Amino acid sequence: MSSSDVEVMREIKEKLLSEAREKAENIVKEAEEKANEIIRQAQEEWRRRYEEYKRQELKKIYEKNAQIESEARLKARIIVSQTKAEIIEKLFEDIKRKLEDRQFDVKKSLELLLTQSLKEASAIKKIVVSPKDKKILEDIISEFGLKNINIKENENMIGGLIVESVDGVIIDNSYDTRLLNLKEKRLNEIQRLLWGE
Repeated sequence: MSSSDVEVMREIKEKLLSEAREKAENIVKEAEEKANEIIRQAQEEWRRRYEEYKRQELKKIYEKNAQIESEARLKARIIVSQTKAEIIEKLFEDIKRKLEDRQFDVKKSLELLLTQSLKEASAIKKIVVSPKDKKILEDIISEFGLKNINIKENENMIGGLIVESVDGVIIDNSYDTRLLNLKEKRLNEIQRLLWGE
């Protein structure tokens, strides 16, 4: 082979190598671009999944917090309600204790109750009272000019009186019953006075 042939071969060889290098570089570049695109897509997918997971977890946290807050509010309302009920119960216990201790004008109270009972009963046959009030009631009956009234004692009564008319009508003006009626009929009013409800 001549030197010109060797030169041509060398040029062809270099050209082929150059083309092969260029092709290889293009293939590598394309592969790198594809690899970068795959990485970018994988990162995007990871971010999307992460954001979705974060959103779901936050939603769970908000729902759990709402449930906890709701339960706490319910417990608080129950505690407040129980406390108010206890206060009202203590109020009635205090009233009952004052009635038992006679921290008021018993004679005047019995006079008013008997007057009220006389408006509802035609003629009185029997009056039931606490043993503590029997003597006071006898004096009142005498002052009112009432006759032929049977007075019975009831150890279980706080005070007041229960009247039975000759025609069988019973008027319960005992402190026990009046206190119970007050509690039942005026509870809402008492709550409004105490708490503005």
